[in-house]
Amino acid sequence: MSVVNDIFAYKLSGAAPTEALKKLAERFAKDYPRQGMMTGMNVTINTTAGAAMIEQTPGGYPVKSTDQADIVLVFLDGVAAARLAAYTESLKT
Repeated sequence: MSVVNDIFAYKLSGAAPTEALKKLAERFAKDYPRQGMMTGMNVTINTTAGAAMIEQTPGGYPVKSTDQADIVLVFLDGVAAARLAAYTESLKT
């Protein structure tokens, strides 16, 4: 059995606005209908005062094909795409 994976990644020098990322992810909807949102989470705990603060930030959008063999990750500072080839049985002699 073998698995082949093709990966493409492109990184920007700056970050794009969240609204632009959402629009870009929506443009993939026809070919990649399984869409979600990635978020980053920062947890700060003040051990002296006993207080905790949680901050969530948008991280990007994963968009997947129906069979989940193709995925495009739209990040704030870039994009990555991967294609997982089908599993194949090797011929036995």
